[in-house]
Amino acid sequence: MLNSFIYQKRRLFIHLIPITQSLLITEIYGSNQNHSKPPHLRGLTVTTNNTVWASGNQSTLLRGKFDASHELRFDTCMSPYPGKDFRDIWALDQYTAVAISIADSAVVIKTTDGGHHWETVYHDETPGIFLDVIEIDPRTGVGIILGDPLNGHFKAIFTNDYGSSWIEIPAGDWNIPSDSLESFFAASGTSLSIIDTKANRKKQKFAITAGFAGGGLNPQFHLVQIQYQAPKAPTVHSTPSSTKPSNTNPSHSNTANPDPSADTASISIPPASSSTTPQPETPIPHPTDPSKYHWNVDAWKIQELPKQTLHLKGGPAWGCYGLTTYQTQKGIAVGGNYAQPNFQGDSSGAIAAYTHNIQGHWYPAATPPRGYRSGVCISAPINKDTVFNLFFGDSRNRCQSFYDAFGKQPADFFNTTHRKKSITISICTGTSGTDVSFDGGIHWMALSNERGFNACTWSCNTLILAGNLGKIESLSLREISRMFQKLNPLEATR
Repeated sequence: MLNSFIYQKRRLFIHLIPITQSLLITEIYGSNQNHSKPPHLRGLTVTTNNTVWASGNQSTLLRGKFDASHELRFDTCMSPYPGKDFRDIWALDQYTAVAISIADSAVVIKTTDGGHHWETVYHDETPGIFLDVIEIDPRTGVGIILGDPLNGHFKAIFTNDYGSSWIEIPAGDWNIPSDSLESFFAASGTSLSIIDTKANRKKQKFAITAGFAGGGLNPQFHLVQIQYQAPKAPTVHSTPSSTKPSNTNPSHSNTANPDPSADTASISIPPASSSTTPQPETPIPHPTDPSKYHWNVDAWKIQELPKQTLHLKGGPAWGCYGLTTYQTQKGIAVGGNYAQPNFQGDSSGAIAAYTHNIQGHWYPAATPPRGYRSGVCISAPINKDTVFNLFFGDSRNRCQSFYDAFGKQPADFFNTTHRKKSITISICTGTSGTDVSFDGGIHWMALSNERGFNACTWSCNTLILAGNLGKIESLSLREISRMFQKLNPLEATR
């Protein structure tokens, strides 16, 4: 029982060195912390106001902000569960975040005061429980958590109130593993991607379209649409009796979120419920016994679209470790096997794939990353000329490694092949290095040989990397381009 615990605030002292190098957690003090080395970080997210949240083992929960000199500095956080491994974290802003722990009595905790206090909003002690990933749409508050197969189905729970309450999604054909090895990987919390959500709070109807992928004998991309309509019953918001709610700061509560009725871009699948004028949030009603988190199956409509083969190498510990979808229809998947960090793919399967139609075929990367990759992210569109000038400088410059990857020189690709005015930059990272792609994951090139990173994300045009031994790295576009040129030297032509 956690009710009897008295928690002592712990301070995280971050040693700040130049921004092109890693930020190392050098000391952690607290009544429940006594570790000889810094924690491994796997959960990583950035909010719309550029607050960085990270999570990891040793009960680590970090909140960071960029200062005036663009250095990333972290605030004090605390956890009500000493020793937990928080593999993934999602955040709305600098105050509101939700973190999930893996295995060993899985918990979901939420803060609304910047990490000073955390409330347990879900708790499951089922033997074999293993939560992998959380995603919530910041515009509607609709989201899900997925976990490894449990009792013959992938674990799945749903929220419509920014993670304040959760209920089980009914099991069905949509979440039955297709083979004996199929499961998710919690290496970076990126095996799930939200494509579309809708919220009609007046009618209490909510919908989410999500894609997810993992490992198995034949790694596949799953696409599912879930609709939920709350039964007409008195609204009751309760938490498990075995936990103690925290003293949250009302002024930082997420009851007033930006545009809670907004929708993401829709894909061409059966329509979900429409949005209306923003209404006050209504938590998911819990049953009489809140420890079960179940509700009427008739409240749900679930449709699974055909699974798509990712063409990634399958088998124990093989498959997709990182996934991202963007521009509604496009997607990138990366993976491999953490025990074989230098494997780049062969006739038995690839370690990276891409698609321009998430309802259709995926294709193996034409030029793969240089080894196992656990995290992947893609930037917002950036002016193409800006990217070319930073990375290649002059149209007369040649780059042999670019030619080896693309079959053409940089100027030919940027000025002839890619005709749009903007371009996205994709990044994938893993324990053996980091790679970059300028064409949505079709061709990958070396960016860094630094080892030990697990996760990556973008904050505007700044890349954030997080990994083992407390490493967090923040890189501007200019710094990324300099790293790129060290491994991919340019040759000027006359």
